Amino acid sequence: MKVAIFDSSAEIIERLKELVLESNHVQSIVHADNYDDAWNTVAETKPDIVIVDLNLQQNLAYELIKRIHDNFKNIKIIVLSIHIEKEIQKQCLSLGAGYFFDKYHEFEKIPGLITSIALEKV
Repeated sequence: MKVAIFDSSAEIIERLKELVLESNHVQSIVHADNYDDAWNTVAETKPDIVIVDLNLQQNLAYELIKRIHDNFKNIKIIVLSIHIEKEIQKQCLSLGAGYFFDKYHEFEKIPGLITSIALEKV
């Protein structure tokens, strides 16, 4: 599986790479730290899974989630956020995200989720 990570923090990207690689189903990882690069990365690489930080570049993550979902229905979108209010979760899910995690407390769920998604595709 190809995984794309979109976060404005280089440290978070590196930590997410480590977590993603814990799943034995990942062949490649790409990343970007802003909206334009993230969209270009999706369009060029067509990853199976996108992990996006909701605070990406002045909250353009909402637009990115919708754009990915509208143009690439098969891409699974995982949102990470420090803002875990139910309304924010609902908005992300309504825009096309399939999963929503608390950025500080649910990081460790990512490898298992990637494995689950990979096994669904088999």
